[in-house]
Amino acid sequence: MRYVILILCFLFWNYVCGFLIVQRLRSLNTTYITPVILSEYMGGIRIVDSNEEMDENHWSVIMKNEYKERLANKTIEELVDNFNSDQPSQGWVTARGYFLAALRQAFLDSEIDCSSFISEKGMSLQYQIRLEGNIIFQVKDN
Repeated sequence: MRYVILILCFLFWNYVCGFLIVQRLRSLNTTYITPVILSEYMGGIRIVDSNEEMDENHWSVIMKNEYKERLANKTIEELVDNFNSDQPSQGWVTARGYFLAALRQAFLDSEIDCSSFISEKGMSLQYQIRLEGNIIFQVKDN
């Protein structure tokens, strides 16, 4: 019984810390990429933007622009392959967040319907995706 209580305390503490981190990042006037729900093993990304412009020489602006440029000339099939290659990853670093944000934007800039895994504020990483005609579907039968 003692172990159950310890585990519940640990889970509650992780939830509270995750919530506080997200609230703190939102209060800063900077763009951050955070997991949708920190306890769901990279279930998606959530875009948290601000209106404040950053210096173009700031490392985060350089990194974002690098990923945007890298993905700009990719075909939709290459974008799907990039997504499916990254999707199983459980790790999280800032660079991955910027890459996924740029990948999300590349999907949105295409003429393809991505509504099955992209919303106004984020992108689901829960399942791999597949292109069928002009629609991208999540592959949930794996």
